[in-house]
Amino acid sequence: MKKRWMILLALMLALALPVQALAAPCRDQGMMEAVVNEPLQHMLNLVFSAVMAEDVTALAPGETPSAAMQEALFSLFYYVEGSSESSVNLAKADADMLYSMFFASGEADERFANGLSCDVSRFDQMPLAGAYVYESDVGEAENTLTLQCDLYTLWGYFSTPAQWVPEGDLTWWTGAEVVLQGDETSPYGYTLAGFTLTETYQDGQTADWQLVENADMEYSLYLPSVLGLCGDAPEKREYQTADGSAEVIITCLPGASYDEALQDFAALYPDAAITEERELFTFTAVTEGTYQICVAQENLPYVYRVDMRFPPERQQEYTLYGDLIRNSLAVWGLNNG
Repeated sequence: MKKRWMILLALMLALALPVQALAAPCRDQGMMEAVVNEPLQHMLNLVFSAVMAEDVTALAPGETPSAAMQEALFSLFYYVEGSSESSVNLAKADADMLYSMFFASGEADERFANGLSCDVSRFDQMPLAGAYVYESDVGEAENTLTLQCDLYTLWGYFSTPAQWVPEGDLTWWTGAEVVLQGDETSPYGYTLAGFTLTETYQDGQTADWQLVENADMEYSLYLPSVLGLCGDAPEKREYQTADGSAEVIITCLPGASYDEALQDFAALYPDAAITEERELFTFTAVTEGTYQICVAQENLPYVYRVDMRFPPERQQEYTLYGDLIRNSLAVWGLNNG
């Protein structure tokens, strides 16, 4: 029985080919003590598609997932496998096997005791979810793996990593901390011990970004569409959310060399850890509730500053936006967008 599931999983993963198109922009990866391989990526995408379908926000360590989440996950397994049937009758033995593949504790719900008809076709009419892992931490003593993720929704490209999904086909949904338990008996190498979701990202509510161009100051960048223009001087453009809780200010200062601008920047943010990208003439500083970007080069007419402020409780969401804004920023004399 287990061998059959392993063969099916291998066949599904073999069909997941890289997409040859302009890739979706993603957050920069941080410390990765363990790499997320294809089977584990596939498992995370299945799990969070079921989480989204059933509107689950957390699973505590040792907690048994709800019957509805189990049914959604097991149905998704068949759906992604390519089942030609609109429903599958899941026997208790199969439910137990699937449960042990995905979850670190508990057992399949009693609803499966006499077999349960699971609706596979429901997923034809909804997007699925994926997990972009940007940090991983290995707990060697407990044989655990803790992941920090940005979750996203998409149609198609199910087992494709976020950075390979064509731009425009992916919508950022929410953040997640995921704890996995190492398990050699699972085809994924790990089982799910628990997870917690953050608040829904505003990108997931609007699914749209706006191009900002300033021909006078010679730059362009993308901003989340939830930010509206509220100050329009050529050398200083200001954007705010409708409730005023977040803002982005784009300022053009007199030109200076990279090192001069960096010195001034460090004086403004003495407690911030500054990340330098000298090859792009860019440096950034992230603190609780703030994300700053600066571009400077002695041959440029201006020093370009982007200052973003946001509620500290939305740090995970807005640092994603900060990375995407920084990577979209094009100073027309540099070609660094």
